[in-house]
Amino acid sequence: MFTLAPWLAVAADEVVFRDEAGRVLKKSELAEAHGNFTWELASTDPVSEEARKEHVRGRAAGQRGDATCSHSAKLPLVRETGRSRRMPIRKPSRMPPSTEALQRLSDFASGKTPVPEFEQQLYNDPDIETLLSEERAPRFCQTGITLFHYLIGLDLSDPGDVLSAKDVLVSLLQKHGVKAPLPASATAEYALLLDAQPHWLDADVKFLASLLDGAPCLPPKQRKAWLRQRILELFKYAKQPPRWLQSPAWPIGDAGPLVFLGQFPVADYFHDEAAVYVFHDPVKGAFTTFVQIC
Repeated sequence: MFTLAPWLAVAADEVVFRDEAGRVLKKSELAEAHGNFTWELASTDPVSEEARKEHVRGRAAGQRGDATCSHSAKLPLVRETGRSRRMPIRKPSRMPPSTEALQRLSDFASGKTPVPEFEQQLYNDPDIETLLSEERAPRFCQTGITLFHYLIGLDLSDPGDVLSAKDVLVSLLQKHGVKAPLPASATAEYALLLDAQPHWLDADVKFLASLLDGAPCLPPKQRKAWLRQRILELFKYAKQPPRWLQSPAWPIGDAGPLVFLGQFPVADYFHDEAAVYVFHDPVKGAFTTFVQIC
């Protein structure tokens, strides 16, 4: 019989208990738990968008055969702690995963199933929900403790989140003996959205993906050049592009990117270097300003 220690009860929502088979135990099951079990504290530090983009760039470089990747990013430290205790645990019977559910996941990971169709399956297919609910979420997940929680927390209109979803599903399928390698085209397409941007821009990839949807049928290099030219046409500035003190934050309005008018240093007011950035929406005639401090 197991009782939560007071210091664990304080952060009960962050403590995950698993039996020998890796199944997540519910709090109601702990009182009757017997056998071997482990517990872990989920991290509260999310993986940054910069780190995720760097991971995609590195993967794309590896698929192209590049020995090095010119980009760099600082990955956040993930604090974790855990230990094992030997306790008698009753092993529940575990049904084998549905063959149909595995096939549907494989079709999505391999690119056969469109994203909107998979999203409907994710929310409405009980076999898929059961299968994903028996798998632990990635350690950086903030939305729950199972793979199902992680996937429904993603924005599947974001190409980066779609790539993340396919990545974890490929690992799951391999665990169940299903070969479903992540298509190189999926990684290459996302890397193209990142690499086509000039150094002074880090635009919303959903907006860039919508631009790319209108591209003519071209080879990869020409496709990237087409997107870069389209970006330069839309992200306009009066004299020169912004010199960001923090991450690029070019605002995009209903009619597209706003026009950058200029930036002005703020001296002797903040403790650190600061600048005001001014953008104009020519459709609405409105201005948008914000401050960055470094």
